[in-house]
Amino acid sequence: MNILVIAYACEPDRGSEPGVGWNWVKLMAQNENHHITVLTRANNKPVIEKYMNSHDDMKAEFIYYDLPRKILKYKHGDRGIKLFFSLWQYGAIKYIQKNVNLSQFDCVWDFNFGSLNMPLFTYKLRKKYVIGPVSTKKKMPRAYIKEMGFKWRMKYAIQQFMKEHLWSNPVVWKALKKADRVILCNEMSREFLPKCQRQKAQVIFHNGIVEEDYPRYEEKQTYGSKLELIYAGRLIDTKNLATAIRGLKIVKDCGRDFSFDIYGNGYLKEKLKKQVRELGLEKHIIFHDKVSQQQLFEEYVKKDCFLFPSLLEISSTAVMEAMYCGLIPICLDIRCMEFILNDSPVLRVPCISPEADAKAIAEMILTLEVSHIRQQKKACYDYAKKHFVWETRRKEIQLLLEQPDKIQETLG
Repeated sequence: MNILVIAYACEPDRGSEPGVGWNWVKLMAQNENHHITVLTRANNKPVIEKYMNSHDDMKAEFIYYDLPRKILKYKHGDRGIKLFFSLWQYGAIKYIQKNVNLSQFDCVWDFNFGSLNMPLFTYKLRKKYVIGPVSTKKKMPRAYIKEMGFKWRMKYAIQQFMKEHLWSNPVVWKALKKADRVILCNEMSREFLPKCQRQKAQVIFHNGIVEEDYPRYEEKQTYGSKLELIYAGRLIDTKNLATAIRGLKIVKDCGRDFSFDIYGNGYLKEKLKKQVRELGLEKHIIFHDKVSQQQLFEEYVKKDCFLFPSLLEISSTAVMEAMYCGLIPICLDIRCMEFILNDSPVLRVPCISPEADAKAIAEMILTLEVSHIRQQKKACYDYAKKHFVWETRRKEIQLLLEQPDKIQETLG
């Protein structure tokens, strides 16, 4: 079978969406019964060609398209990335119609940037197609929303309405209804699909990590009474670090010794520093700028727990990386992260309200016995190695390609 893959984000040696796109394509292309051609951003061409010149494990072919320079000059980092993706997606379909011989392909597979509610113009190709892996996010608890600023709440309400009511975007709704199959990142997302797609949709854990990128796991040699925690990521509202800091104030007041290193930048950094000062936690909580992955992993192996109270995640690469480095994650129990949280040794905190969750985080830390940390850290590493390494995704992805009742029956 010849498959044309549309992947806006597809880069080697990256995490998040670019890493998901690259590794899915890589594993799909290893199937000898299928030939994979990928249309991705022209911006990705240098890194892809550099990788392919020094590696022979990527069997897919690549073609490239990008927006005109007069549009790209306004793109800076992740700012407005959803708008740029939507424009790229529309332009990519026009490019395919004009420059690609679609009769050579049995189907089109559109990754759609991992989001179920992003504009999707694939149906305009008049070709049988698959969407995914994609997902959406469940609404945050009302108690958390109330704490946000008015502008943030209004923006969030509009965005969440569109995520939970996909029919509000005719382009998305039409594309989903016409799709031959939709691959979902979590079971929760099924309820938002058109009724005609709910039974045809398939759920698969879509993310992973590359073992070669991480230091070899070695058990921490010494454990004292001091619990060492770490966080790495953006310092923004939805990462919910203010709640974690409230919880650590309780931990301090109860007399347990700890340290919490925060790595990353974001618009809340100064506000969080002020909170730490006001709560008298300066000796316990230290802020660091963003560092390289290698430097971060070197810090991970020295610590005990990964404190990650995020409110909105689908499959956090950060949590998977932390577990593979032997850290014990402390996370809020949010539905979108079912494949990471369910049946794993992650310490889960009920996602209720800032006050309740701060107390629950504190209780979790206070009851974590030093004598059990070594065993718990090893359990986290073992779970990550078994479930999160990209190589473990191979069988599932090959199954998607091969099973007649999964995809090929719809492709006729």
